[in-house]
Order: sequence, then structure tokens, then C-alpha cells
Amino acid sequence: MDGMLNFTPVQLDALKEVSSISAGSASTALAQFVGKKVNMRPPEVVIVDKINEYCLPYNEGSSLFIMHSDIPGSIKGRIIFICLYEHALSLCSILLGEPQDLESEPPGGIGASSLKEVGMVMFGSYIKVLGDMINKLLLITPPQLWIGKDHSARGYISNNILKTSGKILCFHSCLWIENAYGAPLYLIFVPDVEDVTSLLEALGI
Repeated sequence: MDGMLNFTPVQLDALKEVSSISAGSASTALAQFVGKKVNMRPPEVVIVDKINEYCLPYNEGSSLFIMHSDIPGSIKGRIIFICLYEHALSLCSILLGEPQDLESEPPGGIGASSLKEVGMVMFGSYIKVLGDMINKLLLITPPQLWIGKDHSARGYISNNILKTSGKILCFHSCLWIENAYGAPLYLIFVPDVEDVTSLLEALGI
């Protein structure tokens, strides 16, 4: 299985290009929701042996907000959005025009529902562009939300999202809303290791 993640320079460049175009579409979708410019750094393709080695770029003790969807079908995987919890609250305020408390509201509350709507559009934009590039119809499941401390986040990602402790490939995109937050937002696409070869073949690489 590890051999599936040994890339030539051409393959790696192709994966970075796919990530850049897909994440660019997702950032445009987010910008339309918030009515502000969303900037994006060049995405990275990161390979780690296990999720515990994946660096969540936040200060120790930070409260995090995670939103994620599965991608079933011919190219399976997951797509994940991570930010500070306080920034998720700020995003709710931008969307709804008033402060929200995601932790105290009932399941299916207006704050969580607004963020899930953003997730559906962002994630949908990402995989729509990806699917167009590889000529495949890709779908996503409804987004799920998680709020907790950074030290619990890796366990949640490993056990509830990736459902693996092995080697993973991450298409890692860093976004930030202009004049809104200091810390960035992260959008991460993680294809199943077994489907990486199919992804490259579909790209003609």
C-alpha cells in the first residue's frame, strides 16, 4: 500500500494542480457566502505516516471547529474544513447577522445549519471541479460538525473521519477571509490510499 504514495515529480505536480484548481473553486464559493474576498495560499500535497504526525497549526489548548463530509463512489475519500471555534462563531455572525453559540444551541440549530450549508457548497464546489477534471461524477455526504480541544482533534479525525491509523495523502489548502480573522482556515481533501492510482490514471498521468 505504501508504494501507492510514491510519486514521480510529474505526478506530484499534477496532484498539486488539481488541488489548486479545486480549492480555488471552494474559496470562491466561500467568498460568495460571506461577501468578502477569500485569499488562498498555494495548496500542498502532504504525505504522513499517521494522523498523529499531521500538524494542526494551532496553539496548544485551542478550541477547534471541524466540518467534514465523506466522498463515496469511484474516487473515495473525505473532505475536511478546520478552523478555530471562535472563527466558526464569527462566520455564523457574518452569515446570520447576529452572534451564535454552537455549543449551547440544540441539534439542528440555526448556527450549525448555516455552517453546514456553507460546507455543502464549498465541498460541492471542490469535488465538482475535481470530478470535471477526471471525468467522473463525485458526490458528498451531508457535512458533520465537531467542536473540541486541539489535543482531541487528531483522535477524532483518525477514528471518526479517516477511520485509519495508517499512511495518508492530504491535499492541504490554507484560506483566509480578508479583514476578518488572524488565523487561517484549512480545507483538506484526503483520498483513500487505494484510489490514488485511479485518480492519477483518470488525470492521464
